[in-house]
Amino acid sequence: MNSVKVTYVLITSGERDCAWVQWNDPKAGGDGWTSFTPEPSFYGIGMGETRAVIIKAPSSHPLEVRLAAYHSDSAGVMHKNIAQL
Repeated sequence: MNSVKVTYVLITSGERDCAWVQWNDPKAGGDGWTSFTPEPSFYGIGMGETRAVIIKAPSSHPLEVRLAAYHSDSAGVMHKNIAQL
């Protein structure tokens, strides 16, 4: 079993930015990624949450946790891997 424990998430977004944390969930449909919140941090609102979340995946699944961001003047969503297990 691959797993990662997330204890705290703090995201501060700018006026034209959206940001969120997601992981490649082997049970997710669509694009295969699951997010902590259904609504991202956007337009300077920010997100700070204490979490006791353990993300799990089968040992054969290369678990990745990443920060995703969208900037209103960019061509699409950008990603930065936080952890690749």
